[in-house]
Amino acid sequence: MRFLAVHIILAVSSLCSKTLAQDYHFTRFSTREGLSNNCINDIVEDPGGFIWIATSDGLNRYDGHRFEVFRSNEKPGSLHSNQIQTLMLDKSGRLWMAGTGWTVINVFEPGTKTFLSYPIEHHDHSLVICDLFEDAEGHIWMASSNGIFLFDNESQRFLDLTSENSRGPKPLGNYSYTNNVFAEDPSGKGFWMITNSGFNFYSYDEDVFKHTKSGTGIKIFDVPARRPFVIDRNGILWTSILDGGPYWSWIGWDIAGDSMVYRDDNVILEDERMLNAFSRISIDERDRIWLGNNARTPLIFNITTRSFDYSLNQVYPGSLTNHTLRATHVDRNSNIWLGTEEGLFVSFVIHEYIDTHWIGEWTAFRKPRIKDQLFFNDSLLLM
Repeated sequence: MRFLAVHIILAVSSLCSKTLAQDYHFTRFSTREGLSNNCINDIVEDPGGFIWIATSDGLNRYDGHRFEVFRSNEKPGSLHSNQIQTLMLDKSGRLWMAGTGWTVINVFEPGTKTFLSYPIEHHDHSLVICDLFEDAEGHIWMASSNGIFLFDNESQRFLDLTSENSRGPKPLGNYSYTNNVFAEDPSGKGFWMITNSGFNFYSYDEDVFKHTKSGTGIKIFDVPARRPFVIDRNGILWTSILDGGPYWSWIGWDIAGDSMVYRDDNVILEDERMLNAFSRISIDERDRIWLGNNARTPLIFNITTRSFDYSLNQVYPGSLTNHTLRATHVDRNSNIWLGTEEGLFVSFVIHEYIDTHWIGEWTAFRKPRIKDQLFFNDSLLLM
């Protein structure tokens, strides 16, 4: 029976592989399926394979079958607020989260399903938290509309590095340090902080931020953004910039060489040039970058061919039709998770390489569906 099943897979997969490469079939999840709210702000995956979704009204954990919802209440150990903007998983698997106007950062405790609260120094209720980041040395950083904060293990609070009395590294001198985001450098020698003033490198050895000259004078994003760039396996940083005129450009920046290696000034969105920065960006294992901004047509950029792929067919059933993209995530099995203002859209990917011993990988997620056919663990299932 196993022998027959394998041959059925190989025969049918040869017919389907072309369509898999050309189209993405999306399954939509909304409040009807148990989401707490349809406005998705961030998406991450924990070490156990659970998908966590931050929304404008509650935190959600998806196990492949249902959504478990966490909301703020009067009980000790509850969420600080239901409006959650940013999620971050540290290297130990702990989930950190924050939102606009929060006065603390929450950390989820899986054993009790409660939340720890760590105060933010010199906070105010207008604070916009743009990013949470753990560096290679285990330090937790927070980027905000008011500057940079660093978690202090001794006092169990986030310290304001822009304060004159700060014990941490002085960020950028006279350069802007608001509305920034972080990314680890491929060399392991430090990390990057991207601001509206350009690219800034933090060196672990020197304990200091350095502003790169080549990054001066460009604008990276127009509003506080959570994922406005990615760094590929070759050390190229991909992002959108504005350095004159009303239109944004898509660029590739060689970090080691501190130079621009790719630029496209004519990215077309909805039949016109780009008027907003890409503020939600993810990269998958096939070197495709998933891009979203305030326009209602997400794009895919192919790093290998250095070209845009507009294959998100808006007529094909199961497509992503006219939804503003607010969050992107590519999980460990290359499934694509896209958060919009009208729910969560997921494209479950079937690997194109198939042999007699391994097809795909079982995860906590629901079974991938493409045109009602599922290839899984050397079997063909018709649904």
